[in-house]
Amino acid sequence: MVVLLRTMGIHAREVNGFLGGQWNEFGQYLAVTQNEAHSWVEVGFPGYGWVPFDPTPAGAGTSEALTSWLWPGRFLLDGLQHRWNKWILDYDQEAQSGLIRRTSELFRRDGPTNQAADRPSSRDPVAVFWGILMVLALGLSVYWTNRGPSGGPETRLYLRLRESCRRAGLVPNDGIAPLALVDELARRRHPAYRPAQSLVTTYLQSRFGGQTLDASAQEEMKVALAAVRRALRSESGLTPPSTPS
Repeated sequence: MVVLLRTMGIHAREVNGFLGGQWNEFGQYLAVTQNEAHSWVEVGFPGYGWVPFDPTPAGAGTSEALTSWLWPGRFLLDGLQHRWNKWILDYDQEAQSGLIRRTSELFRRDGPTNQAADRPSSRDPVAVFWGILMVLALGLSVYWTNRGPSGGPETRLYLRLRESCRRAGLVPNDGIAPLALVDELARRRHPAYRPAQSLVTTYLQSRFGGQTLDASAQEEMKVALAAVRRALRSESGLTPPSTPS
């Protein structure tokens, strides 16, 4: 249509955008997806500006999607994702204050009658549902953010070893590899070298070698870690690094 109008000397242009969208009752927003992507034509009229025309034939895809049993479920998931993006990924101090304020309003008792008449009921089931859901999502986010290191007992024991060495000034940062840590202790001729080597060897065999860490091996790692810590405490100063022979 644009090409035909232009060949006749009429100003016309193609417009790309979205057509339609459905109101999401779960999230209270207009959901516009890639399925609503659309193109239409705008024709320039002197004195009126650009007037839209749509030569696209009508289709039945939208009505079929609305009658599909998957549609309500898709809206629910889309609403949850929207809330997650808003309250978790885009979370800031201002949003935190607003969330705490609104959540407290959901569970407190109604005030005097004249105040309750001027505002929506705080016992709205949908509002209560979203309030509880947001609190749970925030709680899970805080838990996963602040929980301890992942992995089995061998990983936790190795991380304790590395942290002890870091506090003693033996390693520069937390990014040192296990074998590099042992090599550094050997280079310094530190008395913690032997127990650290034993712990790291068991850690690597269990973590990456596919060997099962039984109770006996775990106890040996704990004994080695205790020996490392004793050696670190007993050293009032580090032996100056020597040049390897």
